[in-house]
Amino acid sequence: MNRLLAALLASLLAVAAPPAAANPDGDETVVIGTLTYRGATAFPKNARVVLQLVDLSRPMTSASVIAELTILDPKPVAWPYQLQYPAQAIDKKGQYGIYAKVVAGKDVLFATQQAAPVITLGNPSKRDLVLEPVARRAAN
Repeated sequence: MNRLLAALLASLLAVAAPPAAANPDGDETVVIGTLTYRGATAFPKNARVVLQLVDLSRPMTSASVIAELTILDPKPVAWPYQLQYPAQAIDKKGQYGIYAKVVAGKDVLFATQQAAPVITLGNPSKRDLVLEPVARRAAN
């Protein structure tokens, strides 16, 4: 009976406990923030958000992408994100940025105007992004 009570109490505490804050001790393995879409009212059912942490010292190619996160069924309201990346991929002297886009099929519907600097050179690991509507273009 005591084991059952202890297990029940442990599960209740796990559910009731607030979620751990991302990056609480400056751990450089996650970039957090919120995505906001300027002018969005609704997205097609096949829409997805693609977030990328990129090395800004390289040309924008697949080789410059350090980490990527895809969010399915995005909502056209402020939307939190957490993008994890391997700490060993970061050079403290390097320049890194986070870029986001909303893609439906091969069309880019919304995107950040440019990659927002993060992580190194005094830039934060928390970055709120505003995605702007873009003229229809094929996704990469």
